[in-house]
Amino acid sequence: MKLNPIKEKLTPQQRLYQIEVPIIGLTGGIGTGKSTVAKMLLDHGHPILCADELVKEVYLHPNTIEFIHQICPDVIIQKDKINFSKLRKLAFSAPNLLSQIEEFIYQRLPLTFEKKYQELNQPSYLIYDVPLLFEKKLTDKVDQTIVVYCPREMQVERVVKRDDSDKQTIENILEKQISIDKKKDLSDWVIDNSQDFEHIKSEVAQFEKEFFITKT
Repeated sequence: MKLNPIKEKLTPQQRLYQIEVPIIGLTGGIGTGKSTVAKMLLDHGHPILCADELVKEVYLHPNTIEFIHQICPDVIIQKDKINFSKLRKLAFSAPNLLSQIEEFIYQRLPLTFEKKYQELNQPSYLIYDVPLLFEKKLTDKVDQTIVVYCPREMQVERVVKRDDSDKQTIENILEKQISIDKKKDLSDWVIDNSQDFEHIKSEVAQFEKEFFITKT
């Protein structure tokens, strides 16, 4: 079986990092199940890059650890490790700190993206998993957008249970993001994850049927 991607909308010059192949931007919100959907698509053989994984790689660089140590030393443990739970809580309660960190990280993201993209060995399309696709105004740099959706109250409930986080921290994070309902309205395709696992499997299958032409 061969999956031929949807017709591209952008030229390489218009596209994120000027890559040659169409990009489907996959997004959602904290607790919506985007990572679950991304894993399903990866298991089905789709080429995927995850922005969060790229960011994590940037965070591992010694220059990044040194930068974090300079601006919020209390989150550094064992001299060269970051307590990400503590960093997230601090950053989302201090907008200036969050802006500093994001600027540092995103300046270093293109090189990491290019490295990981080359490792995919010339795919004919790319699914780019980006939590802040809309917030970072990247939608005009991808050919299609897809959002994984569940209601906000379900987002909060899931993350509190998953991460053992306090509700206010989750609410602070959500306040910094475009609402999941607005993302739902703006996206080309919506995968609903407000029900059980069988339902999300059927939603992913329908997305693949709609967005790809399958040939044997």
